[in-house]
Amino acid sequence: MNQLKTTIPFVDRVTNLEAGGGGAAQESLQAVQDRGPKQLRHRGRAVTLQDFEDLALEASPDVARAKAITPEFNPLEDNLWLDPQDKLNESKLTRHRDIAQNAQVGTVRLLIVPYSTARQPTPSLALIDRVADYIQARCGATLNLQVMRPQWQEVVVTAAIVPVSLQGADGLRTQVLQRLESFLHPLTGGSQGNGWQFGRRPQDSDLYAAIAAVPGVEHVHSLQVSLDQTALPMDTLVFSGTHTVQLVMPSSRGQP
Repeated sequence: MNQLKTTIPFVDRVTNLEAGGGGAAQESLQAVQDRGPKQLRHRGRAVTLQDFEDLALEASPDVARAKAITPEFNPLEDNLWLDPQDKLNESKLTRHRDIAQNAQVGTVRLLIVPYSTARQPTPSLALIDRVADYIQARCGATLNLQVMRPQWQEVVVTAAIVPVSLQGADGLRTQVLQRLESFLHPLTGGSQGNGWQFGRRPQDSDLYAAIAAVPGVEHVHSLQVSLDQTALPMDTLVFSGTHTVQLVMPSSRGQP
């Protein structure tokens, strides 16, 4: 705000001392069509995991991705049942109590990711508190809600590529590095540009295709992917690390 729309007594002018925030672009028609059925389903109450995720997106326009997770708990597990014909003793009761406590029944972990071009989009404490307050006002009072950032898994690629020609080879290496960084971005990466789902790791074939699609690359000579974990947990997102790209001259065909 930098001007008065109407006259106010004793006010000469107005000035913003701090920039505005929290705004968003006008909602598209497709976004309205997607949001309408969700609102009819949850009716402003968080009951199912999908409700928690949808309400997190409504809590703030800064939330780009939300994932609700409940701790693994199997109520049919044999150790949780007490046979009435068995004589109860303190050891059985203690074991049963420990299992029930470790199961964290009634806990929902809500992972949120903000809109950001950073390699690891991390929500601020203010955004976490805002989403938590919004959800807690719409869920059961006994629910243990934990709003947090996701866990991160760095992906480091070491590749050797064969260029179509030597002309512009150095620029081609830079283009491949930029392509890898954009392809591995958790929000805008992937083959469709929709980012990466929680718990999904890129396959070697995905990275082969991403590099081969860069104009000027004849083919990928070799590729290695460094990951700390073979299978990612459901609370983990991948992000781009620092990659290494070498050029294999078309004439040598094998010596980087």
